Formats: sequence, C-alpha cells, structure tokens
Amino acid sequence: MNITEFYSKQKQSLPIIRENGDFRKDLEAVLTRYTEDVKQIDVEIFPSQAIKDEALEKISTLSDKIKEVVGLYYDGRRANALQSFRGQMECPDGLFEHIGLYSVNTITLKNHRNDDGGLKQVEEPTIWFRARVFEDKREHTFKEMFHIPLNKREKVSTQRYSAPGYPCLYLGNTVYSCWEEMHRKPHFDDLMFSGFRVRNSFTVYDLRIPKEDEFSGENLIKVLLRIPLIISCMVRVKNTDDPFKPEYIIPQLLIETIICNNREKWQDQQGPCDMPWGVIYTSTHISKDFPYGTDYLENIALPVISCDGSDGSPDYCEVLASLFDITDPLCYEYEALKENDARVYWNEPLETDEEKIEKQYRESKMGYLESCIRKGKFYTFPHLFFDMPKDGSIVIPQDGSPAFIKVRAGGDWECNVIPPDRQI
Repeated sequence: MNITEFYSKQKQSLPIIRENGDFRKDLEAVLTRYTEDVKQIDVEIFPSQAIKDEALEKISTLSDKIKEVVGLYYDGRRANALQSFRGQMECPDGLFEHIGLYSVNTITLKNHRNDDGGLKQVEEPTIWFRARVFEDKREHTFKEMFHIPLNKREKVSTQRYSAPGYPCLYLGNTVYSCWEEMHRKPHFDDLMFSGFRVRNSFTVYDLRIPKEDEFSGENLIKVLLRIPLIISCMVRVKNTDDPFKPEYIIPQLLIETIICNNREKWQDQQGPCDMPWGVIYTSTHISKDFPYGTDYLENIALPVISCDGSDGSPDYCEVLASLFDITDPLCYEYEALKENDARVYWNEPLETDEEKIEKQYRESKMGYLESCIRKGKFYTFPHLFFDMPKDGSIVIPQDGSPAFIKVRAGGDWECNVIPPDRQI
C-alpha cells in the first residue's frame, strides 16, 4: 500500500462511526485496524525495515495504553486513568513529542485572484467564529458570545474537550463549522454569530486530520504515531441524549492534562503566555450534504486559565480575553434585509476544485454572513494581567539588572512605583 492509498483509507474512516453497543469494543477494533493498515504500507516508504518495525511497536504500545486508560475509566478509577494517560503523553518519547503545535497568528495569508487571472497572497486578520441561539435576536452584545461566565459554572455541560463545570471557549474557523458543531443543526436563520479577531498570537496542540503531504520524510513517523490519538478523539457520539458520553473520555483527559501542565508551568515559570493553550481539531460532524471538506471544519477548544470567579474578580477569564477582539453577534436574516443589491452568481470556468469550493462557500449564506462579520466593529473585554509566576514572586538578579515582566492590557493603564522606604 502506497501513502496515497493509506492516506485515503484513513481520511475516509474519520470520524469514527460506532458499530457496537460497547464503546471499548468499537475503539479496540478501530485501533487494531489502524495498526494493520500501517503494516500494509510499502516498506520502501520508510528509511528501513527496522524503522518500520519500531514504529509499529510504538503504535501498538500506544494503542494498548489508550485501551488501558479507557478501561480504568470504566472501572471507576478516573484518577488512575488520568495518571496513566499523562504518563503516556509526557514520557520522553510520549505523544506530546509527536502531536506538534499549531500557531494561531494575528495574520493569515490568503490567495486572491488578480484582474489578470493570476494569484497573489494577501495578508488578512485572522478571524474565528462562534455561534449561539437567541430567542430574541435584538440588542445582543459581544459580551454574551464569550465563554460561559465563571459565576455560572453550573450551566457548563459536558463537551468533547471540556468537563462539566469548567468553562471552555469553542471557536470554528468558519461559520459553517460553527453550525455543524450545533449537533442538532438548528435553522440557520435562528443562529447569531460573532467574529473573534486574534489580538495576540498563541499556540495549540494540533489534532486535525493530517494532510497527505505530512506523510513524508522525517515527519512520517510523528504523523503515524499521532493518528491513534486523533482516532480516539474523533469518535462520533452515538447517543447524544445520554449524560455520559464515553466518546469524550480521551479528549477530556487530554484537555485536563493540558490544564494541569499549564497550571504547574504558570506556578513555576514566567506566566501563561508561552503555553499551548488548548487544541485545534477537525469536527466529527462531517456532512456529505456540503462540498466544503475538512478545511472548513476546524475548531479550537481553549479552557479558561484565570478562573477564580470570586467576588471582585471578573466573571470571565482575563487571559483568554487578551487573545481576541470580538464583534457583536449578527444573524443572516437581519443582514440579508439590509442588503440592497442582488447577489450575483458567476459561471465562468475555474481552474481547480479548490477554487470552485472556495467560490461556492463565499456565495453561500455562510460565506455572506462571514463577510458581514469581518466588516463589523470589534470590541475588547477589559483585561489586565502580568506575565509572571502565579505566586507573584519576581527574582531580581544579584547584579541589580532589571527583571522584565510582560503586561497584557485591554486599554491604557498606569503603574505606581512604591518608594523603597514605604515597601513592606
């Protein structure tokens, strides 16, 4: 089996559709099938037979560990499951070494066609999207589109990458992705969408379905070892109304591992700014009814970092608030009523399927609403925090040289210096 055949088979198998009543049997069957598929890859793809055998051994060990973790969870030993999972993620050759980081930057390069037909790359602000259903679509603000407030934790239900009671911000890279993530697919005109323009760049762990060109060179082994985790995180929920969803076990343990690591790093090092903040992943809600493909179905999950929520502190995470400027929510129904000109659909031939898909999306309701959001006014949550250890201690070098502290603020701020003779 060559790489193209292997890649096509893996991509078609995702998301995983359950076939049995027992989640453990479904997951074991899929992981076993994946190991068998790797065995069928032509040995010439690898540097040597020995390296292929080593990769297969690691894949088998990783798959066994995932099954062990799920078994511990089913056995009522959740703490042991988390400990075992963290051990696999953080060991010297663990999964954190193979997942890779994705940088969410303030600027995105996009291809635009010139009047002469040529393509050029244009810098655009990076904007993500979030959707909510409101019974009354009038006079809602950007403040209602952030994560569930910290003082309303009881409203936080279980989600793929977040446990009950712990707020998490979910965003989609397109309006279409947000709509698909609404599970029951509400009427599109009933939804309101806000744009989240990236204010400060940040990184997340990359759990998207890999591209075919990633299965080459030095990256080949990393991708092959990453896929069992992607598989375990991309099992479509079988019973959406059930309180317990076993399909969420591995994704939730992953996000909890990230939270634990970030807490420990923030306690000991210079603050939260250089941490992997969450994950980027491909939606499990891939529909054959729309032609856009997985590139339009990417989501990020960002658990709150500053989460005190006590009296006197904001009811939102100031650290997450520093990442985005946010628009007030819009709905297609109202925006279409404001449009005076008829929208035109062109029929000129296009050179590639990618261009055709992009054009189809741009002319859809979803693409039209995105263009309205991008032209809207962006607002910033008030925030002020220092990139310093959580315990507040700052070590001044013995030679008297300054210690630098990064500050993130939503607006102007003042610093009052206390004279040495007045310090406690």
